[in-house]
Amino acid sequence: MSQGRMVGRSAERDRLRALLGRERLTTVTGPAGVGKSRLAEEAADIVSRTWKRDRLLRARWWGPGREKGALEGLCEAAGLAPEAGLEALARALRNRRCLLFLDDVDPVRLPLARLVQDLLMRLPRLKVLVTSRGPLGLGEETILRLGPLDADDARELCTATDGPGPVAEPADPAALCAALEHNPLALLLASGATRPAGPRRHTSMLAAEDAGARFLDQGDRTVWARLSVLPSTFDLATAQTLAGDAGACPPAQIPSAVARLNLASVVRADRDPGAVTAPRYRLTASARAWGLRQLRARGEHDEARHRLRLRAQLIAVNARHLWDIGQHRRALRTVEEDWPLLSAVLEHPGEVPEGPDGDVALLGICVDLWFWWLTRDWAEFALDLVRCHLTAHGRLWGMHAEALTLAAHLALAAGRPARPYLDGSWRSAVVSGDGGLFAAAQVAQAEHALGQSDWSAAREFLRTADPSGRGRQRLPSAAPGVGLGWARLALALAGDGLLDEAAYAADRAQQAIDPDHDPWAQAQLLHARSVIHQRHGRPAAAWRACLTALEAARHHGYENLRTRLEPLADDLGGDHPHLTRTRPASRHPAELRRRP
Repeated sequence: MSQGRMVGRSAERDRLRALLGRERLTTVTGPAGVGKSRLAEEAADIVSRTWKRDRLLRARWWGPGREKGALEGLCEAAGLAPEAGLEALARALRNRRCLLFLDDVDPVRLPLARLVQDLLMRLPRLKVLVTSRGPLGLGEETILRLGPLDADDARELCTATDGPGPVAEPADPAALCAALEHNPLALLLASGATRPAGPRRHTSMLAAEDAGARFLDQGDRTVWARLSVLPSTFDLATAQTLAGDAGACPPAQIPSAVARLNLASVVRADRDPGAVTAPRYRLTASARAWGLRQLRARGEHDEARHRLRLRAQLIAVNARHLWDIGQHRRALRTVEEDWPLLSAVLEHPGEVPEGPDGDVALLGICVDLWFWWLTRDWAEFALDLVRCHLTAHGRLWGMHAEALTLAAHLALAAGRPARPYLDGSWRSAVVSGDGGLFAAAQVAQAEHALGQSDWSAAREFLRTADPSGRGRQRLPSAAPGVGLGWARLALALAGDGLLDEAAYAADRAQQAIDPDHDPWAQAQLLHARSVIHQRHGRPAAAWRACLTALEAARHHGYENLRTRLEPLADDLGGDHPHLTRTRPASRHPAELRRRP
């Protein structure tokens, strides 16, 4: 909205008008600067003009010279003396069709809620419209939550020139709107279209947030400040890790504090609390800026960043555990939801000087997320991260060994030289004496041999990694397992026309893969079998294997595998159109256990 007219909000305005005609109590809520008062005032004027013998009564508590109680403000709006009392107010409004517009009620929200409830019970023809950052909490209250402007409306407001004085048009309006999260007041302030007649709290977004923070208790403000280090959405577990302590903010009380901040429009929930899927929350940009300023003023910023790193470690460990037990879809979704947090910790480690222990923790996060890098084709980006954190270590065992093996796989996937990492992972496996690390190092050597089309060397490395042929009992490691190595060898041999050798490799992969715990490897085995069947002239078997693997890739979220399977499915469907009428059942992982 600009000074002379309202920009956008047509849908919200129509909905608010409909609510005013149907409901007795309507509350417009939203974060600071979103335009609650302007929208409600325009809708109230339109509705009041359509009523006969109507009265529109306005009361506002937040502004210069308006330091008064809830009842005094209502009496003044009705033309009574401030000390008239509730009985006189009820008599003045009785037998009249009134719309009581209560604007900016945050300073008196709790006592005002009791008065509004009393008036609604006494006056059946009374309608009440409220603007506040949080609802009144009454039973018959209908809430209209205002969010950011649409992208087109935000750009129009950003370039509006109907305010006083010249307005400089930004070089990139879309980028400015995105940075300010399409907040109307922030866009007006950024474009220079200030509002001299507006309240003092609207001189800046920080002033607006500071005004709202005055009505929260100290504990909620502390939680708000500590959550401000989060770059994006978060869940309650993350909030407890970052904001909980043994003093005024115990972890058990953090969920209720987040709920109060959500009611006060400091944080936004992506879905209603209590739904089947737990909601995730997000601080608005201005709320995050206010919280960071408070955090630095208290000297807690470094501690909050340290807790952020600890939370990133927990997320990575939990995601890796989910992957190891076969819950691949949940593992990938866990990383995807918290990727902004993980990225902030991994890509900006210098903001918190942690020393060697901090470097070890960051390397551990990279290692625990090995499956994310390899299923998302992020090998080059991940290799740079691993190399950055590997340089701080001289150890050749444990997590460092896993990191070297992972670096070898990433280098091979990114097309970079992998020999230094292969040699290091081999030495690390020998020094550690860990069977899982030894097998992982051998699989990495086999992958390197595959890249050089040395099939016999690849076979020997895989046999050495799993000499018994029972790789289902493999120890979890931050790298693809032996079964996946055999599956990739089978695919490479089939592509080279060596179908008998490919079938042998596929059988070895089938013995080594447990579909319940490694559906990623099983899907890649099905890809290899599909190519083998296609080369053997068995289109129906190839189609079934391909579509079963493709469904698994879509179900679990294996993006790079899906991009390889879709062209194969298109080729099979194009060459044999009758096959497209049959599709395998979508059972997971039971369907993956069935050998095509």
